[in-house]
Amino acid sequence: MTKFAAGTLDAFFDELGELDEVNVRALKRGIAYTARNEMRVRGISASELARRMGTSRAQIARVLDDDDASITLDTLVRLGSALGLEATVEFRSRTRETSLCAILTEQAETGAPTVTNDAQVYALRALDESQAYGDVPGVFAA
Repeated sequence: MTKFAAGTLDAFFDELGELDEVNVRALKRGIAYTARNEMRVRGISASELARRMGTSRAQIARVLDDDDASITLDTLVRLGSALGLEATVEFRSRTRETSLCAILTEQAETGAPTVTNDAQVYALRALDESQAYGDVPGVFAA
């Protein structure tokens, strides 16, 4: 297996053919984290969220499940509306400023990550808790 220098975690996952999957999971975890946090802050139960969205409790369980990435744009917009938030989707080029992997590299180098959105916050927490980035040989090697 290729050893990767700092800043190339994206390349590592890309070589494995898993970069898109990693990004999808990070985004979904961020969505679920944000929804749970907003529900807590606003005192909204899952049943109340289902009522506001006009859906079932089972659908809300899927929306709040970190590992279930099957969320439609319709559901995302209705979720945002039910929580008093505006859902937005955007495409950006993968640059050092926007890459989650670049943020992880910066965290490893400085100990102080630059976070740009809730998905990245959640992904950083999840990776920090599991120490997954430490399990990848040579990722942060000099």
